This record gives sequence, structure tokens and C-alpha cells, in this order.
Amino acid sequence: MLLLGLEFELVTDATVATRTPYLYLRLAGGAVKTFKSAAGLAITASQTKEQTFCANSLIVAAGTQYGMHFPLMDLPAGAIIQIDIGNIQAGDDSTAATYFYKEAPA
Repeated sequence: MLLLGLEFELVTDATVATRTPYLYLRLAGGAVKTFKSAAGLAITASQTKEQTFCANSLIVAAGTQYGMHFPLMDLPAGAIIQIDIGNIQAGDDSTAATYFYKEAPA
């Protein structure tokens, strides 16, 4: 499977703290961390931000939309796509991620 991108929305509570979204691509049933992409920005208290990770793209920030990159790679069966929020607070919330992918040629 070729992961082309994913997006989700992060809503932060009023707690003063800086949150950082991360994307991990793991192989071998999750045992091997192949790639880590961190947002090049800080998300602070009381914000709603759309986070987008896109393959082979530039990092962009415009209003409430932020884009981060990762390399285009063929993910084998058993690979794990993990989203983590550094310094997440108890009142923060996020939507389920929407994934954009293409089946790799056989």
C-alpha cells in the first residue's frame, strides 16, 4: 500500500502547554520504527487545527491548516501507521484520521 496522506483535526483545551503532532510509520508488526515526522510548529491552548501529513510535499502553514511531510514508500502488510500527540492534555480531542492511499502495483 502506498500511503499518500492523512488528515485529522486537533482541538486543544485551555491548559497552557505546547502540543506537537507526530506521525510514525512502523514495519514488522510495529517493532521497527521506519520513519518519524514531527510537526514543525507548536499547537497551544484553546486552538482547533487541521493536521495533514502528505507524501513528498512541502511543509505548509496557513491559518488553521498545517501540513507535514513523509517519504512515499510502499508499506507492506502488517505495517502500522501511528499518530501521536506530544504533551497532549486530558481535555484535548481529535477526530479519527482520514487516510489517502493507493494499492501498490503487484
